[in-house]
Amino acid sequence: MLYIIFSREAYDDIAAQLASEQASLWVNPSLLDAQEQQALQAAGVMVTPLPQEVDASDQHAVLAALEHVEKNSSDADIFIEYL
Repeated sequence: MLYIIFSREAYDDIAAQLASEQASLWVNPSLLDAQEQQALQAAGVMVTPLPQEVDASDQHAVLAALEHVEKNSSDADIFIEYL
């Protein structure tokens, strides 16, 4: 499973299940600090920052982020945060 997450609230909602799913996580560049990223990677979660900050309430920005991830990932099962 691949998750595209833009906000702390959405991250907190799914954080517990990431490691058990061995998920891939694409996030806003400023969402996670280095320690959080390292902990996730140590648990087997692949963390990738998006190329730019995305406002989850901006439909066009969300779709652009989704297109970017689809081009750069082979995972077809994608959960994306959308407000």
